[in-house]
Amino acid sequence: IRRCYAARRDPKSHGMASDPLNLPRWLKVSARVDLALVLSGARDVMRTELSDSASFSEITHWARTKALYASCDAFGFVAFARYPGISRRLLAIDAAPGDHILRLGQILGYPICCCRAARAQGENQLDSWAARPRRYLGQFRAIDPSRYHFGESLISHIPCSSKCERSLKLTECIRQAGLERFLIAGASRYLQSKTARAR
Repeated sequence: IRRCYAARRDPKSHGMASDPLNLPRWLKVSARVDLALVLSGARDVMRTELSDSASFSEITHWARTKALYASCDAFGFVAFARYPGISRRLLAIDAAPGDHILRLGQILGYPICCCRAARAQGENQLDSWAARPRRYLGQFRAIDPSRYHFGESLISHIPCSSKCERSLKLTECIRQAGLERFLIAGASRYLQSKTARAR
Protein backbone atom coordinates (compact mmCIF):
# COMPACT_ATOMS: atom_id res chain seq x y z
CA ILE A 1 0.00 0.00 0.00
CA ARG A 2 1.38 3.35 -0.99
CA ARG A 3 1.09 6.37 1.22
CA CYS A 4 -0.52 9.51 -0.23
CA TYR A 5 1.09 12.88 0.40
CA ALA A 6 -0.54 16.30 0.72
CA ALA A 7 0.38 18.94 -1.85
CA ARG A 8 2.84 21.52 -0.54
CA ARG A 9 1.53 25.03 -0.03
CA ASP A 10 3.31 28.17 -1.13
CA PRO A 11 3.57 30.50 1.90
CA LYS A 12 3.25 33.56 -0.40
CA SER A 13 -0.14 32.43 -1.66
CA HIS A 14 -2.03 33.34 1.56
CA GLY A 15 -3.52 29.89 2.05
CA MET A 16 -4.09 29.14 -1.66
CA ALA A 17 -1.78 26.48 -3.07
CA SER A 18 0.32 27.52 -6.04
CA ASP A 19 0.32 25.09 -8.96
CA PRO A 20 2.67 22.28 -7.85
CA LEU A 21 2.39 20.76 -11.33
CA ASN A 22 3.85 23.77 -13.11
CA LEU A 23 6.20 22.46 -15.80
CA PRO A 24 9.23 23.94 -17.55
CA ARG A 25 9.05 24.60 -21.31
CA TRP A 26 11.02 21.43 -22.10
CA LEU A 27 8.45 18.96 -20.73
CA LYS A 28 5.31 17.78 -22.49
CA VAL A 29 1.98 18.73 -20.93
CA SER A 30 1.21 15.04 -20.33
CA ALA A 31 4.03 15.05 -17.76
CA ARG A 32 1.63 16.92 -15.43
CA VAL A 33 -0.30 13.66 -14.91
CA ASP A 34 2.84 11.63 -14.18
CA LEU A 35 4.15 14.35 -11.86
CA ALA A 36 0.86 14.39 -9.93
CA LEU A 37 1.08 10.63 -9.46
CA VAL A 38 4.66 10.89 -8.17
CA LEU A 39 4.10 13.91 -5.91
CA SER A 40 0.99 12.30 -4.41
CA GLY A 41 2.92 9.14 -3.54
CA ALA A 42 0.89 6.92 -5.88
CA ARG A 43 4.10 6.17 -7.81
CA ASP A 44 7.82 6.47 -7.08
CA VAL A 45 9.06 7.30 -10.58
CA MET A 46 7.92 8.78 -13.87
CA ARG A 47 9.33 8.82 -17.41
CA THR A 48 8.62 11.31 -20.14
CA GLU A 49 10.15 12.63 -23.33
CA LEU A 50 11.67 16.09 -23.62
CA SER A 51 9.62 18.36 -25.87
CA ASP A 52 12.42 20.92 -26.19
CA SER A 53 16.17 20.93 -25.59
CA ALA A 54 17.35 21.29 -22.01
CA SER A 55 20.73 20.92 -20.32
CA PHE A 56 21.20 18.31 -17.65
CA SER A 57 21.77 21.08 -15.09
CA GLU A 58 18.38 22.64 -16.01
CA ILE A 59 16.70 19.27 -15.62
CA THR A 60 18.31 18.45 -12.27
CA HIS A 61 17.69 21.97 -10.93
CA TRP A 62 13.97 21.68 -11.72
CA ALA A 63 13.89 18.17 -10.21
CA ARG A 64 15.39 19.49 -6.97
CA THR A 65 12.58 22.08 -6.71
CA LYS A 66 10.17 19.12 -6.59
CA ALA A 67 12.41 17.06 -4.23
CA LEU A 68 13.01 14.52 -7.03
CA TYR A 69 16.05 12.81 -8.56
CA ALA A 70 16.57 12.97 -12.34
CA SER A 71 18.22 10.88 -15.06
CA CYS A 72 18.37 11.39 -18.82
CA ASP A 73 19.25 9.17 -21.75
CA ALA A 74 20.70 9.90 -25.18
CA PHE A 75 17.28 9.54 -26.85
CA GLY A 76 15.58 12.51 -25.17
CA PHE A 77 13.86 10.60 -22.39
CA VAL A 78 14.02 11.77 -18.80
CA ALA A 79 13.00 10.05 -15.57
CA PHE A 80 12.20 11.68 -12.23
CA ALA A 81 12.05 9.68 -9.00
CA ARG A 82 11.37 10.16 -5.32
CA TYR A 83 14.38 7.99 -4.38
CA PRO A 84 17.94 7.86 -5.79
CA GLY A 85 18.80 5.20 -8.35
CA ILE A 86 15.27 4.41 -9.51
CA SER A 87 15.33 6.90 -12.40
CA ARG A 88 18.58 5.41 -13.76
CA ARG A 89 17.26 1.87 -13.40
CA LEU A 90 14.05 2.80 -15.23
CA LEU A 91 15.92 4.24 -18.23
CA ALA A 92 18.27 1.21 -18.29
CA ILE A 93 15.30 -1.19 -18.43
CA ASP A 94 13.69 0.89 -21.17
CA ALA A 95 16.88 0.85 -23.27
CA ALA A 96 17.46 -2.89 -22.85
CA PRO A 97 16.70 -5.13 -25.84
CA GLY A 98 13.76 -7.49 -25.76
CA ASP A 99 10.31 -7.46 -24.22
CA HIS A 100 10.34 -5.31 -21.10
CA ILE A 101 6.70 -4.17 -20.90
CA LEU A 102 6.02 -6.03 -17.66
CA ARG A 103 9.19 -4.88 -15.86
CA LEU A 104 8.81 -1.32 -17.09
CA GLY A 105 5.18 -1.16 -16.00
CA GLN A 106 6.03 -2.53 -12.58
CA ILE A 107 8.85 -0.04 -11.92
CA LEU A 108 6.55 2.77 -13.10
CA GLY A 109 4.06 1.70 -10.45
CA TYR A 110 1.27 0.62 -12.79
CA PRO A 111 -1.12 -2.01 -11.42
CA ILE A 112 0.10 -5.54 -12.11
CA CYS A 113 -3.18 -6.46 -13.83
CA CYS A 114 -2.65 -3.59 -16.28
CA CYS A 115 1.02 -4.54 -16.82
CA ARG A 116 0.00 -8.10 -17.67
CA ALA A 117 -2.74 -6.92 -20.03
CA ALA A 118 -0.27 -4.61 -21.81
CA ARG A 119 2.24 -7.44 -22.13
CA ALA A 120 -0.45 -9.70 -23.61
CA GLN A 121 -1.12 -7.04 -26.27
CA GLY A 122 2.56 -6.65 -27.14
CA GLU A 123 4.60 -3.48 -27.50
CA ASN A 124 3.71 -2.99 -31.17
CA GLN A 125 -0.03 -3.11 -30.40
CA LEU A 126 -0.17 -0.76 -27.39
CA ASP A 127 -1.22 2.32 -29.36
CA SER A 128 -4.05 0.53 -31.17
CA TRP A 129 -5.14 -1.10 -27.88
CA ALA A 130 -5.21 2.32 -26.20
CA ALA A 131 -7.25 3.76 -29.08
CA ARG A 132 -10.03 1.18 -28.78
CA PRO A 133 -13.22 2.80 -27.48
CA ARG A 134 -14.16 1.96 -23.89
CA ARG A 135 -17.01 3.14 -21.69
CA TYR A 136 -16.04 4.32 -18.24
CA LEU A 137 -19.12 4.63 -16.05
CA GLY A 138 -19.70 6.10 -12.60
CA GLN A 139 -16.63 6.29 -10.40
CA PHE A 140 -14.58 4.58 -13.12
CA ARG A 141 -14.68 7.75 -15.24
CA ALA A 142 -11.67 8.69 -13.10
CA ILE A 143 -9.55 6.02 -14.85
CA ASP A 144 -10.35 7.18 -18.39
CA PRO A 145 -6.88 7.96 -19.82
CA SER A 146 -8.17 9.61 -23.02
CA ARG A 147 -7.15 13.14 -21.89
CA TYR A 148 -3.66 12.09 -20.75
CA HIS A 149 -1.91 13.74 -23.71
CA PHE A 150 -3.58 17.02 -22.70
CA GLY A 151 -2.42 16.66 -19.08
CA GLU A 152 -6.01 16.20 -17.90
CA SER A 153 -6.17 12.59 -16.72
CA LEU A 154 -5.77 10.98 -13.31
CA ILE A 155 -3.79 8.00 -14.62
CA SER A 156 -1.02 7.70 -17.19
CA HIS A 157 -1.33 4.05 -18.17
CA ILE A 158 -3.82 2.00 -20.16
CA PRO A 159 -6.10 0.28 -17.65
CA CYS A 160 -6.66 -3.44 -18.13
CA SER A 161 -10.42 -2.84 -18.18
CA SER A 162 -12.89 -0.01 -17.79
CA LYS A 163 -13.56 -1.26 -14.24
CA CYS A 164 -10.00 -1.67 -12.95
CA GLU A 165 -10.13 -1.21 -9.16
CA ARG A 166 -6.34 -0.97 -8.83
CA SER A 167 -6.21 1.91 -11.32
CA LEU A 168 -8.98 3.61 -9.37
CA LYS A 169 -6.87 3.42 -6.21
CA LEU A 170 -4.10 5.43 -7.92
CA THR A 171 -6.56 8.26 -8.60
CA GLU A 172 -7.49 8.39 -4.92
CA CYS A 173 -3.93 9.44 -4.03
CA ILE A 174 -4.15 12.40 -6.41
CA ARG A 175 -7.47 13.43 -4.89
CA GLN A 176 -6.25 13.03 -1.31
CA ALA A 177 -3.19 15.14 -2.10
CA GLY A 178 -5.42 17.90 -3.52
CA LEU A 179 -3.84 17.74 -6.98
CA GLU A 180 -6.91 16.86 -9.08
CA ARG A 181 -7.97 20.49 -9.54
CA PHE A 182 -4.51 21.45 -10.82
CA LEU A 183 -4.63 18.74 -13.49
CA ILE A 184 -7.91 19.98 -14.91
CA ALA A 185 -7.46 23.75 -14.60
CA GLY A 186 -3.70 23.99 -15.02
CA ALA A 187 -3.22 21.97 -18.18
CA SER A 188 -4.99 24.48 -20.41
CA ARG A 189 -3.00 27.38 -18.88
CA TYR A 190 0.25 25.47 -19.51
CA LEU A 191 -0.64 24.85 -23.16
CA GLN A 192 -1.52 28.54 -23.66
CA SER A 193 1.76 29.74 -22.13
CA LYS A 194 3.78 27.23 -24.18
CA THR A 195 2.08 28.45 -27.39
CA ALA A 196 2.76 32.07 -26.45
CA ARG A 197 6.47 31.34 -25.83
CA ALA A 198 6.75 29.67 -29.24
CA ARG A 199 5.62 32.85 -31.05
